[in-house]
Amino acid sequence: MSDGCVQCGRHPAAEVDLRSHTGRVVSFRWTSLKASLCRDCGMAQFRDRMNHTLAAGWWGLVAFFVNFYAIAKNLVAWRKLAGLAPPSGAPTAAPADPGRLMPARSGVWITLVLGIVLASVLRQPGDSPTHLAGRCVDLQETDVHKVACKGFHDGMVLRVVPSVAQCPATTDDAVRLRRDVTVILCIDEDR
Repeated sequence: MSDGCVQCGRHPAAEVDLRSHTGRVVSFRWTSLKASLCRDCGMAQFRDRMNHTLAAGWWGLVAFFVNFYAIAKNLVAWRKLAGLAPPSGAPTAAPADPGRLMPARSGVWITLVLGIVLASVLRQPGDSPTHLAGRCVDLQETDVHKVACKGFHDGMVLRVVPSVAQCPATTDDAVRLRRDVTVILCIDEDR
């Protein structure tokens, strides 16, 4: 705790370190506010700086990873501020308006969309068993592995289905995946 909020003079106040982070293609820029703030003034600063960081901090090679640090620092400050009692006493200057909550700000939504896009881009075809249809496989005790049809293999996957009844008539073996028990591989061992 400290002597009071540097912005409005009210109590209680906490020493916090808030960051604004801006990503650039090969670098980044950030500003830091290290100050003693009451809950209201601190939340106003936190929301503005966190929104900027969530919206502008991801856009660079190094900046993408540094942004996680800036977010973590801001969340530590938020915990301190959220734990304070409402400010009391006569303000010596105009207190800051905490403004809209984080979900009502663009930075949260930009980060969410970016996360969804990255997850879909980074998702490998191997994450879904449907990529095995038409491929030769090696059946091991623990899993099924896609292999080249020219080399040793146990058969070719004809279809990937939810039940054995949906396998084609040419199916020699139906294998349930261990990692996804809702999936059956219909295998032709003659191919």
